[in-house]
Amino acid sequence: MLHAVPFRKVAAVSLLTVAVTLTSAALEVPFLAGRVNDQASLLDDSFETRLEEQLRLLEEETGSQIAVLTVASLDGDPIEDFSIRVVDTWKLGREGVDDGVLILVARDDRRMRIEVGYGLEGALTDAQAGRIIDQLMAPRFREGDFEGGVGAAVDAVAAAVRGEALELPEPRSAADTP
Repeated sequence: MLHAVPFRKVAAVSLLTVAVTLTSAALEVPFLAGRVNDQASLLDDSFETRLEEQLRLLEEETGSQIAVLTVASLDGDPIEDFSIRVVDTWKLGREGVDDGVLILVARDDRRMRIEVGYGLEGALTDAQAGRIIDQLMAPRFREGDFEGGVGAAVDAVAAAVRGEALELPEPRSAADTP
């Protein structure tokens, strides 16, 4: 006779096995090599060097830390989960201030995310981060201009960190779409 208790144990073990498998399949956070970490080889070396210097100067000026990470693929990992793991692992932003920003690009997945620390959420809202992605990064990426998209995102994030008004194109309404 089959008892319910052993079935629950089997079900619990099966769920635990699935959870462990999913956790172990999560994309590994790369080593923080600098402010610009181009794992997907999207950026030219000279552009990467200029961007690295721009971010270093911004950090000296404001104390806020901005990092750029490109990866080839998230390997099925949700971009939200991966970006949080990166920020936590890299410890972006000053302790107690939490003023770090991660600009993340997953090339093959065609996904982008700007993860903003709590200390900057007043200066750079989720809505603004979304507009930076939708109106500055994505159009350039569609044209194959990855440096232009990343550069525009860094410029916009830097302006927000400095407390400057963001100059973003107005969002297109449904009436504007042909």
